[in-house]
Amino acid sequence: MMFIGLLLIGLIVFWGFRERDGYYHKSSRSQMESPLEILKRRYAEGTLTREEFQNMRDELNHR
Repeated sequence: MMFIGLLLIGLIVFWGFRERDGYYHKSSRSQMESPLEILKRRYAEGTLTREEFQNMRDELNHR
């Protein structure tokens, strides 16, 4: 009976640390990519025109 209680406490502590470190939740791609990488991917996907891409890239480079 005591073993089950210790196991339960251990699991609660383990899950708490996983959540705090972000290990439990899968990281989205946008959290791992820099703003420039996101911009390049959007341009490659065709969601941005060449002019939009260049303007946004210039804006990022001037920061």
